Amino acid sequence: MSNFVHRDFHSGNILFDENSSWKIGDLGLSQPVNNTSNNEIYGVIPYIAPEIFKGFAFSKESDVYCRERPKITEDTPECFANLIKSCWDPDPKKIPSIGQICNNFDSWNTFNRWYKKNDQVELKEIE
Repeated sequence: MSNFVHRDFHSGNILFDENSSWKIGDLGLSQPVNNTSNNEIYGVIPYIAPEIFKGFAFSKESDVYCRERPKITEDTPECFANLIKSCWDPDPKKIPSIGQICNNFDSWNTFNRWYKKNDQVELKEIE
């Protein structure tokens, strides 16, 4: 699916399987990246990138854009806040790719599993 644009990507279409692997659902509107024959506006309006409303073609960057922005609270880890803000960049060329976002999540998930494993070992040694 790396050469496809979802065209209706939002949080409701991000799924997890029993192994906590990421899955993308609702592929009914997806099309090849280079398909410019159908640029009708589809999707959930708060999640559609602004350039789509200006007549630009859907792109991988427009799939990442998300206007429906959560409040970033003070206790949000800086790495999460920075990634979230980078997805909001008004310049589509500065928005991280899905691959970059997944790599961030994978590295955080790997660290989290390592931390939990080592934290539990430490607790057992103390008891």
